[in-house]
Amino acid sequence: MQKILESLASRVAEILEKNLPTAGEDWWRTAVIDRLSIQQQRLVVDRRVTSLSGLDLAALLRVFDQNWHDLGYRLNLDSQTRNWLKEAQSIRNRWAHLPSGGMRPDDAYRDVDTIYRLLGSLGAEQTTLDQIQNERERMLLKLAPQAKAGGGHLRLPHRLLGKFIKERSFV
Repeated sequence: MQKILESLASRVAEILEKNLPTAGEDWWRTAVIDRLSIQQQRLVVDRRVTSLSGLDLAALLRVFDQNWHDLGYRLNLDSQTRNWLKEAQSIRNRWAHLPSGGMRPDDAYRDVDTIYRLLGSLGAEQTTLDQIQNERERMLLKLAPQAKAGGGHLRLPHRLLGKFIKERSFV
């Protein structure tokens, strides 16, 4: 999951670096610093951060969200992308404060799926999306036996169902 979160941070930073400087001469203060929480502002000052690449994922997601109206319009992003962005903030927090028992596999899958969808909407590179798709498939296959044992139903896409059957030697 760490690598997936790093991919998200990288893509969000790229988008912000390309678009925020057009907000005016004082864009660093108005579009970044003023949009951070007080705690994040203190960290930026204490660490002498002067560029978006120096911000962590939580700060990058907050800056994107706080500049949504301008960025969403400029990049032609829909409301679903905003929902995924907001959910990504919760995902980041959940994984940053992971309980000692770890994450439930179905919740972990949902988090990866949301980030995959967000990155797709933000125009991430295909290699990044392919890597995350492979992780989604791996997680689905891991969840399949749990659904059967729990009496639940798991609907797999046709290509995954074939892969699942082949790997389990049902044919």
